[in-house]
Amino acid sequence: MGPQASEYRAAMRAPRDLWRRRCPLGRKRADLLAHMPNTNSQYHLPEIGTKLADKANREGGEDHFPDPRVRQTIAVEVSLINPYDHLLGEGALSITRRAKAHDGQTFSRRQSVPGSGQMLALVMLSERQASARFPRGQDCVSSCRWVPCATESGGKRPLL
Repeated sequence: MGPQASEYRAAMRAPRDLWRRRCPLGRKRADLLAHMPNTNSQYHLPEIGTKLADKANREGGEDHFPDPRVRQTIAVEVSLINPYDHLLGEGALSITRRAKAHDGQTFSRRQSVPGSGQMLALVMLSERQASARFPRGQDCVSSCRWVPCATESGGKRPLL
């Protein structure tokens, strides 16, 4: 197994830290977005029918609920989602600009891999230097969270 940690290049530390903060923010936003359809289901109402991740589809979404107390709850949640949209968008833009300035050609090539969009390309670019820390490619991709972890106990892996 490779070393537990290594010094990250100074030029990439801040974008990497911003990237790592972006993930918990995205999860909180997703939790808020999931609550509206869940509430809709709890009250046995017809499906909302629009993609709530789009801001235009969320506005006025509370009107879908007949109970004024539920409408108020949904309105509060929608108002909380909007700052997350802004923060996540600004963070992604900052990270993308930094990646293009740092190594634009590699960033573009990473996005050309089928199934790899902008966000995965950023992860691959930020973790690229980590590959030298590991004796095998499998160890590197596992460390970067590109594959599920293998379960191991006492140096033995169970048959899957």
